[in-house]
Amino acid sequence: LLDLAGGTGDIAIRARKRFAINETEITVCDINSKMLEQGRKRAWDLGYVRSINWLCANGESLPFPNNQFDACTLGFGLRNMTNIEVALSEIARVIKPVGRLICLEFTPDVAPSLNNAYKAYSKHIIPRLGNWITGHPEAYRYLVDSIRRFPHASQVSNMLGQAGFGGIRISALSAGIASLHSAWRI
Repeated sequence: LLDLAGGTGDIAIRARKRFAINETEITVCDINSKMLEQGRKRAWDLGYVRSINWLCANGESLPFPNNQFDACTLGFGLRNMTNIEVALSEIARVIKPVGRLICLEFTPDVAPSLNNAYKAYSKHIIPRLGNWITGHPEAYRYLVDSIRRFPHASQVSNMLGQAGFGGIRISALSAGIASLHSAWRI
């Protein structure tokens, strides 16, 4: 399992707890070394330090051989890639044929009945909450802007198909605020 943009290892740690995955069969890869360090500390505290690999690398230039992984998870990280098409091609390259990709991401596909309220919440409330909790409202303004600029779920599905994935399914979550894409490497 490759947990790409896995940062603090939330998905990898849950996978390690839930599935009978042998040691070193889970790799967390993220470009942010500080987030990876937090993940390593959490894994250490849970006794998983040796059963998860941690690698600081760019998702658009993965340092793995072709067809290495059976599956890839990508939770809220595709939106931060500089070139989504390149990142998806890299994922397709490192996943074995018939391997699985699960990608969870915020989308601009909010249900029309909630769109105006969600825009107001995103613009005014999210940065204030971010400032109150972390003292860094600019990070939450970036979050809102990156969601607004991110492609619609149907566009992401088209990009997945162009990158070499098939059997693509989209599940809209929270009235379209997020979507879950699942696909098979063909």
